[in-house]
Amino acid sequence: AVLAAAKNLNGLFLVYDLGGGTFDVSLVDVSDKFSVIKTQGINKGGDNLDRHIASRVETEYILATGKDLTEVEKKQLYFAVAKAKHEIQATGESVDIEFIAGGEEHSFSMSLSQYKTDLYNVFKPTFNLIESCVHDISEKFNLMFVGGSTRCPYLRDMVSSHLKMLEKEFYLIKQTYNPDRVVAEGAAYAAYLIENEEFAMVTDIAKSIGIILVDDNNEEFVFNIIKEGEILPTYGSTYVGLTPNNTTMFDIVEDLPHNSKIVSGNISETNKLGYMEIPSEDSTFCRVDKKIKKDGTIEVAVKKDKSLNVKSIKICKKKK
Repeated sequence: AVLAAAKNLNGLFLVYDLGGGTFDVSLVDVSDKFSVIKTQGINKGGDNLDRHIASRVETEYILATGKDLTEVEKKQLYFAVAKAKHEIQATGESVDIEFIAGGEEHSFSMSLSQYKTDLYNVFKPTFNLIESCVHDISEKFNLMFVGGSTRCPYLRDMVSSHLKMLEKEFYLIKQTYNPDRVVAEGAAYAAYLIENEEFAMVTDIAKSIGIILVDDNNEEFVFNIIKEGEILPTYGSTYVGLTPNNTTMFDIVEDLPHNSKIVSGNISETNKLGYMEIPSEDSTFCRVDKKIKKDGTIEVAVKKDKSLNVKSIKICKKKK
């Protein structure tokens, strides 16, 4: 979105992306290149607001009539809420939520004050993620809203007010662009930059990656060759001694403490990435190389024999 809508700006960008069902906030550095410094998200969007308001109105209906809504009537109420939501955002005045239930037409008023309360209650968790994203930022940044649900001016005001309460300085980018289309346009441009290795998707490693080794007491332990928090891109090597067996197999694991002991059953399937099997022959050591590209692709390679000049055996893991 930043790539498409802010071509003439640079510096830090805080991107508040709220769609129909998901929310993401990202801190992006635009200098010579584009780098995503931090990003977080939750399952929250405009549909959650519609359901929240519909649930409140349904409760009012039950209290007023003593009757429950059928599934069909609930759907009619949901559509009525969505219509009223767009109307109140456009006019800034109270609206009536009208729907048919029990063979009769019902109308429940929603004031602007009530609508703002609903907005805050539903999207307050997004403010917490914003706070986490800008916690360590002391410089002025650009604030950008994308996603269809950010068309709501009251939500944009709430986000801006929350940042001011945190005493953060920012420049608000006016929403003169299409908040839905700008994401697709930016994604196409980002794909081009990634293909040409000009775009950083992440700047640090979220999880450690290691191999399982055996110590002098014949006990298995984790040796992390990629440590959590390493800055991208990163490269490096470590040397590992080999046993005089016919083959040597290295298990590849993630998100386990460095030098932690391996006991039966303490590695879950979610920790396992795969394994590499190499012939040991008469070699006494091998070199394990790591390479993490800017797009988050991770490569782990084992090189062996006396000259360390053989083809790499490697696995690749795309960042989720």
